[in-house]
Amino acid sequence: MESLAGQTEIATAPVPEGPRELLLSPLRELDESARLVARVATVDAFSEQRVEHTLLAHVADLPEDELERALRSLIDANVLIVDGTGYCFRHALLRDALHAELLPGQHSRLHLR
Repeated sequence: MESLAGQTEIATAPVPEGPRELLLSPLRELDESARLVARVATVDAFSEQRVEHTLLAHVADLPEDELERALRSLIDANVLIVDGTGYCFRHALLRDALHAELLPGQHSRLHLR
């Protein structure tokens, strides 16, 4: 797709149900803390592509040791990768599929935090 300025635009269509389930399957194996941290990361990473550790820790509001275990689980499951002083999703499609799973209230609360 070309915009009027001649730049390529990225189409944003919802992930089909089959691939979405495939993308989200590694998360189903993780504990609730890891899934919470992944959901938190989608909100900031959706616009910025990465989330800083300090922001993630503040929004997740978990004890430091629990946060570190959750992050280690997400990294080991190839959901997140370390990027400088923060994290980004290994695949944008995974981030998008997880972001689409957020309920409207969850999304609003996470943005407010």
